[in-house]
Amino acid sequence: MDRSGKQRLILAGISAFLLVWLLLLWPSFVGHLRAAILIQRLSGQHLLYVEELLRAPLETTSIEIPSAAGPIQAHLYRRASSKRGPGVILIHGFSPVGDQYPELIKAAESLATTGFTVLTPTIPHLTKYIVDNQSVEMIGDSTNWLARFTGRRVTVIGISFS
Repeated sequence: MDRSGKQRLILAGISAFLLVWLLLLWPSFVGHLRAAILIQRLSGQHLLYVEELLRAPLETTSIEIPSAAGPIQAHLYRRASSKRGPGVILIHGFSPVGDQYPELIKAAESLATTGFTVLTPTIPHLTKYIVDNQSVEMIGDSTNWLARFTGRRVTVIGISFS
């Protein structure tokens, strides 16, 4: 084999290695990239040049979740794609505006931008500074609804901005 044939063989081997490496590690890389973007967004910074790689339009939907404790008004945030990302419920703290607290909306949008399906239910008694069994039941019903919607386990996060 002549010198140019060896060079082509080496180049083909390196190209094949890089392609396999990219295919195997791409999901992990994207996951880490999304985590970095989320942390930056929640801290008020933006990695615009990186976010463009993962940008997808967000879809926000007002929904009503049935519950034995009464209907639950909520908002669902997700990327406008057919895939349903892992579910996250953000429970507002004691706030008269419930799930319409600006920082809660920002957190929901940030999580949704990185691929999560985010539910923000308004728990009526929490808007009146009351914690009771009805509030717990509504949080449980919201969790069950999102688990059925996504077909996955759900993470519940309680947030207080005071």
